[in-house]
Amino acid sequence: MTAKSTVAIAITALAAGAALGILFAPDSGAATRKKIVKKGNDLRDRLTDLVGKGEELAEDLKKQANDVTEKAKHAARTATS
Repeated sequence: MTAKSTVAIAITALAAGAALGILFAPDSGAATRKKIVKKGNDLRDRLTDLVGKGEELAEDLKKQANDVTEKAKHAARTATS
């Protein structure tokens, strides 16, 4: 199982749990709909933050890979000189 699928499963379970909790709450329809919208917005915000962190991590990994590549090229040039 990849990290991507694990995150997708976790988010789906979180959303399903939140939805069930709201639907079984003893509130009026209007209050329940407001809660659903709020939970949806909160989930969207969390996902946006998660995507941003993932993009930052990918950028950091790309920089590290470039650094390692440059060091390997330098080592190879130095070894053959």
